[in-house]
Amino acid sequence: MVPSLAMGLASGSLLIWSTTWYEQVAYAHDVRWAVLVALCGGAALGLAAWAVTGAEYSLIGWAMALVVAVHVVTGTLTAERQALHDRGLEVTATVRKEQVHRLSGSGGVEVGPTYTYDLAVRGDHPHRHLDAGTTRLTVGERVLVTIDPDARAPSRLGHRPDVGPIPAWILGTCNVLFLLITVGLSIGVGRSRRPGHQRAHSGTHGFP
Repeated sequence: MVPSLAMGLASGSLLIWSTTWYEQVAYAHDVRWAVLVALCGGAALGLAAWAVTGAEYSLIGWAMALVVAVHVVTGTLTAERQALHDRGLEVTATVRKEQVHRLSGSGGVEVGPTYTYDLAVRGDHPHRHLDAGTTRLTVGERVLVTIDPDARAPSRLGHRPDVGPIPAWILGTCNVLFLLITVGLSIGVGRSRRPGHQRAHSGTHGFP
């Protein structure tokens, strides 16, 4: 019982750490790429749990895969705002080169456009381009922006953003589920491997 409990807690803690680490790395890349990797990783984890535990605990393995996918997708989509909230610098910057992004919706109808800008920041702090969304600025204009001094998250207009309680609640719930699932899986698999349990399980199918 105690070794299985310890193994479950260790596995759950490792899973929480690894998913959080991935989210902190993935948000600097394309969001669609990060979400695709998250979904593929969750499916791979479900297959691995099914292969290791067999049909008896396969449902738990797939439940864990679903929790992993929800955690990583939520964490990746909010990691950019979280980074700017945690370590962002509010600075006054000068708008430089404009880039216009025109998107096509269903039926070829144009949606947007959206705008990104290069910035000149006093103090020469490392930063990425300004993602202004649908807000169009004037080249040469001075604006208040929040920049990422690690130059991983795009700059944003205005003060440091709030993350909001809902993503934090989702991630916290997923972390608790990680621990519950890994502890329950470890205890269940440990019991199923005991000789007495195996004999009783065989007896239910008419074997001596």
